Amino acid sequence: MRGMDVLFLLVIVLFIALFGGLTVRDLARMKGWPATSATVVDNVYDPHRGENGGGMYQSIVQFHTPDGRVIRSSDRSWSGRPSYRTGTELTVRYDVNNPERVVVGRKNTVICGVVTVVLVAFLVLALTRWPIM
Repeated sequence: MRGMDVLFLLVIVLFIALFGGLTVRDLARMKGWPATSATVVDNVYDPHRGENGGGMYQSIVQFHTPDGRVIRSSDRSWSGRPSYRTGTELTVRYDVNNPERVVVGRKNTVICGVVTVVLVAFLVLALTRWPIM
């Protein structure tokens, strides 16, 4: 195995750790946090985020806790276009001890999970093609 092959495989392993870690984190949060209905109330645009000055959007959701508090928050994820339209009803999961910490929808978790599986399959394929020994 050549040096570039090893570097390539290490990069794949790094991305598996990154996307796998994000997937596990969100799944753990979703398992232990209660779910509630929320409404997208805004899509914040930041022109300084993103590549080539393209800017990024973050969806802001609002929901009520069982004790009647109104919470307005986001899951801190950004995308190149709004993930949800204003007024969209969706399910969020939130930290009871800190309700501003939320997981909005499942789209990012599913994407990270799929990327992880594809990268693992690619790593297995690469290792069978390029034996370590």
